[in-house]
Amino acid sequence: MKRNGFLTFQLGVPLAFLCFFSCQNNTSEWTTQEKEQAKKEISLRIDDIVQGAKHLDIEEAMKAYSNSDDFMIINPDGSSNNYQEMKTVNSEVFKQLCSLEFSTIKKEFRFLAKDLVLCTWFGKNNMEFKTGDKLTIASYVGSMLFKKEKGIWSIIYAHESNSTPIII
Repeated sequence: MKRNGFLTFQLGVPLAFLCFFSCQNNTSEWTTQEKEQAKKEISLRIDDIVQGAKHLDIEEAMKAYSNSDDFMIINPDGSSNNYQEMKTVNSEVFKQLCSLEFSTIKKEFRFLAKDLVLCTWFGKNNMEFKTGDKLTIASYVGSMLFKKEKGIWSIIYAHESNSTPIII
């Protein structure tokens, strides 16, 4: 009799784990409609960044980023910033520019969980400094981890890289 109880335990525990984890995986599956809606909402958040940069408006450009202790961005030079540091650095850059334009080439999405989406943005960037100098970056890539909180997608982690800026 003790043997049957042990077998039940041996079989029951793995089955319970299997059921638990398979049920959890089912909650992270996305329907085509949910994916399209998330892509649309996240694309609008990215548009906020692009438009904010175009207007040299740091508040508009930062709207899509999560102002939380968990936020981190890895910059093209290998440094990292929290939200406030990123805002300060970009504010100083914006003050030196008379124009900044990001152009989207494409976006790729990876659906990780119901509240997490990884979006990789591929684009290019042109800027003109108040000194008259002009730079172009032919390849600019940003990988952004979006988390949906209170119905809004916000970037909680980002990693940017770019080709060498060229003076034009």
